[in-house]
Amino acid sequence: MNSITEIRERLIKWGLENKDEFPWRTPDSLYESVLAEIMLIRTPAKQVLPVYLKFLNKYPNAESLSSTSIEKIKVEIDELGLKWRAERIKNMVQYFIINNISDKMNLSIEELKKIPGIGNYSASAVMTYFYNKRAVPIDSNTVRFIERFYGRTFSGEARRNSDLYKIINNLIPNKDKNAVIFNESFLDFMRKVCQPRNPECKNCPLRDICSYPEI
Repeated sequence: MNSITEIRERLIKWGLENKDEFPWRTPDSLYESVLAEIMLIRTPAKQVLPVYLKFLNKYPNAESLSSTSIEKIKVEIDELGLKWRAERIKNMVQYFIINNISDKMNLSIEELKKIPGIGNYSASAVMTYFYNKRAVPIDSNTVRFIERFYGRTFSGEARRNSDLYKIINNLIPNKDKNAVIFNESFLDFMRKVCQPRNPECKNCPLRDICSYPEI
C-alpha cells in the first residue's frame, strides 16, 4: 500500500504546476465566497466565471443585492441554468443582513451550514478559500477518486460513508496552509485529469500506483 504522504505529495506537486486561478479562491469577502459556492453548484467553473464577475460588479456586497427581487436575480444568472439557485442567493443575502454577518466573524463549519444554500461541501469550500483553514470537502469528485484509486465501491449515499470520510480526512494535511493547497490541487486534478468520463490516465501523477484500469 502506498503511503498517504506519497499520494499527498504527488497531488500537491501536480497542483502547484497546474494551478488554475479563480477569483473565488482569493475572495475579498465572505459574501463573495458564499455567492461563488452557490453559483458553482453542479456548474463548471469556466461557465460560472463570467457570470460571477459580472454579478459582483453589479452587486459587490449583500447590501447592494438586498432589495433585488428573485426574478431579477434569475435574469442575472440565466446563463447558469438551475434557476432555483436565485432563491438561495436571495435567502443568503437576507440571512447575512438579518444576522449581521460580517467578514470579521470566525464562523465554524456548522455555523456556515446555517447560511441558506450552503451544505457540507460548500461550507468546507468557504472554510478553505475564505478562512484559509483546514476542511474536508466531500462531493462526487471525492467519491470518484477514492473508488478509482483504491478500487473500492461505496453503495447508497457514499458521501456520508464514514470509511470514505476517514480516507479523505487522512489524505488532507493537518496544517491549515498545506490543507488549503491540497484541496485546491485535488479539485483541479479531478477537473482536468480524473474526470467522470474519459479520464486522462496518461497524464495522471498517480498513474503507476492507482488501482483504476487505464482506458
